[in-house]
Amino acid sequence: MRLSLGFALPLAALISVPADGEPWRDGFVPRIEALALMQTLNASLLASRSATATLEKWCA
Repeated sequence: MRLSLGFALPLAALISVPADGEPWRDGFVPRIEALALMQTLNASLLASRSATATLEKWCA
């Protein structure tokens, strides 16, 4: 679990400001959406043979 948390916290910082520069909407639903996004990425990384390929798909 420590590895997941160490990955999730920097990811949360990256997704806190969308690319178009909108400020973070603090609230219950945005936090759940961010958590779901982090868990989806984590599951994709764990299920793939190549973390690099997975991250390239996510960041493309």
